[in-house]
Amino acid sequence: MPRMFVCGVINWDTALFVESLPGPGEEVRVVRTSSFPGGKGANTAVAAARILGPAQVGMAGMLGSDSVAEEQIRILEQEGVDTSCVAKQPAADSGTAYVIVGNKGEDMILTHMAANLMMTEEFASSTPV
Repeated sequence: MPRMFVCGVINWDTALFVESLPGPGEEVRVVRTSSFPGGKGANTAVAAARILGPAQVGMAGMLGSDSVAEEQIRILEQEGVDTSCVAKQPAADSGTAYVIVGNKGEDMILTHMAANLMMTEEFASSTPV
């Protein structure tokens, strides 16, 4: 049984690195991109598992029924997070976030919550911990 339990958002993040952040209606060139697992809940669970050790942290969250969900589960488990309380919603996309990062470190984050919005109080209260 995990010593700590995290309930929260699981996203797949794509960072878009630009020279400067766009203004309304402005197009800017993307210098490079990077994609990686994210979401405040998933990030917290991974950080805690790295401190407490494998199988000491459980995660409750929602993913879609897509390849992103499979990759997220694989990565969380590889990091030592118990994913037995992560649910997959049929016919839903997993959450994604697009982080636009300017050359001075400023950023803008656009989030498509998708399956994360299906995390209800009823689901959270029925999750066995």
